[in-house]
Amino acid sequence: MAIIECNSINPYYVYRHRRLDTFEIFYVGISKVKSRCRNRSTRNKIWKDIINKTKYSVEIIQENLSHSDACELEIFLVQSYGRINLNTGTLSNLTDGGEGGLSPSKERREELSKQSKERIWTKESRKKLSDSRLNKPLSEYQLLKIREASLKRRGVKLSEEHKLKMSKNSYAAKKVIDTNTGIIYNSATEVSKIFLINQNTLRCYLIGTRTNKTTFKYI
Repeated sequence: MAIIECNSINPYYVYRHRRLDTFEIFYVGISKVKSRCRNRSTRNKIWKDIINKTKYSVEIIQENLSHSDACELEIFLVQSYGRINLNTGTLSNLTDGGEGGLSPSKERREELSKQSKERIWTKESRKKLSDSRLNKPLSEYQLLKIREASLKRRGVKLSEEHKLKMSKNSYAAKKVIDTNTGIIYNSATEVSKIFLINQNTLRCYLIGTRTNKTTFKYI
């Protein structure tokens, strides 16, 4: 059972439902109500048709989010998995996300629709996203990147505070330790140069999107 521990300052969380017959993700949602992710009565017909065929699990992707950050993450995930009613993916969601229980304006709906159509996700990329996100919360840096991408699409200039947070949380700024020797390196870039490891491959190892075949990890 999903355990939710959101604080009062950032009370929102993002969750998803996974089929237990195919293990595909079939719904993504946000809420600040703890019981919402397990609610079955106020779902759409596509969602109900799916759970009539199979059992499912509830997975909490990220907790302690502001409303805007939760919406941005939901939009990103809906775009990534794709929607059944648009023949673009596996989700029973009927919108592109970002409403969060609110009633979006016509302009906002058009903007979300445009964002969804502009981004093309293959079955392979959706599977990679699903595998990489399984039971792994997003880092602050990943959330900031999602927020940044959304702001850029809307033509909104990044605040100095956002830029500072990005700089502090950048993977390039993180120190790396060799758990075998205890030696600490200034960055993943330094490690990749010394040990001749492809930098992108090393970063995937360090952030957990690929099985780490090294003894290095972020501090």
